[in-house]
Amino acid sequence: MGTNDGIRVSASINGFAAADNVESPAASEVDFFTLKFKYHKPEYTAIYVDYVDIRKFGSVDNTIDKRFSVPHDAAYINRLGDIRNTWDQTKGDGLVNSTDLALWTLSYWAGVSGSQISTTDYYKYKYDIGPTTNDWVDGWPIQDTKIEFEDLIIFGINYGFTTNGGMMVRNNPSIAPSIVFGDEVTTRSNIEIPVIVEGPVSDFRAGSFKIEYNHNILEFNGARKGSILTDIETTFMKSKEINGQIWCDFAVLGGDNEAINNPGELVILEFEKINEGDEYGLYFDDMKLRNSSNKDMFGNQDPEEPDIDIPSSYNLSNNFPNPFIGTTNIKYQIPKACNVNLCVFNIRGQKVATIVDDYKEVGYYTTDFNAHNLTNGIYFYRIQAGDFLKINKMLIIR
Repeated sequence: MGTNDGIRVSASINGFAAADNVESPAASEVDFFTLKFKYHKPEYTAIYVDYVDIRKFGSVDNTIDKRFSVPHDAAYINRLGDIRNTWDQTKGDGLVNSTDLALWTLSYWAGVSGSQISTTDYYKYKYDIGPTTNDWVDGWPIQDTKIEFEDLIIFGINYGFTTNGGMMVRNNPSIAPSIVFGDEVTTRSNIEIPVIVEGPVSDFRAGSFKIEYNHNILEFNGARKGSILTDIETTFMKSKEINGQIWCDFAVLGGDNEAINNPGELVILEFEKINEGDEYGLYFDDMKLRNSSNKDMFGNQDPEEPDIDIPSSYNLSNNFPNPFIGTTNIKYQIPKACNVNLCVFNIRGQKVATIVDDYKEVGYYTTDFNAHNLTNGIYFYRIQAGDFLKINKMLIIR
């Protein structure tokens, strides 16, 4: 029988075993009772067994032999992000720790292509933990087949915090700090540009940036943690380039770890300078900042519009690679909105492909040219944008 006061559930169970060959509960693998619980939400739940009294009745004289009588404590622990233990990647161990972090890093941005029961993608399915129904670590995951920033903040808050069996308390929203680009550091053809957080800085837990830049001058080589992230014991940072746009996500891992509370370098962006010029065109196209309560640090305000570098002149860059086998990359820039026509011609002056024929706004552009249907040889590509006309040469090899 059981009682429920709205906070705790209590139960008492009486029963008996028909078998008379159980010498002691400690040496037996017989289950006398199975307790079943309905799973309401992920969190730490202590289970207290106040008293266990197991006795054996004599089969002849009906005497009572008291075999086992001792209180027991146990716990049910389930944390979002607890994917595996040291020996088995399909079973958690009640902790979100470095064992889980190894697979987490591999699965980030990888997506979930399998199903819940797929052997190869099962761990990825379980990492799809954000956002949750209440944007907090004890809510139900709203699975979207993506493993990215919303999953990172839930994983990061839970990381390491289960060692003391507690649950973080949500705080009030924090004031958003300023995120800016720092001064470049140049070594030969390599350029490093820091992303800096400026004060006041308080309870800054995680961030996600999408950054645009001038592809005609710079080539993105990667990113690394800045001094702010390297000075904190456990942090996560990952970057990639998609369609010419830099994505960079980072977080302070562990509810027991202090969040970022001081200004400094967050991330160092690494570029190679491939053409002359100082119009790097760096700006934040999108930005998310969260505190330790997974609250949007911008509140109801959008981040300030950044100062965006715009081209001061027209240009058509040399394609890369060149020579090339199948596909090459062509970059161009226009200082004012206009119709752009970019075509390819053979050595006889015949047009063999139209790459771009559209109205374009001011900016830097990158396009791919697939030449699989063309034979070996020299070709020319020409841009017409307003009054601007330029022709470059490319070489296709097989």
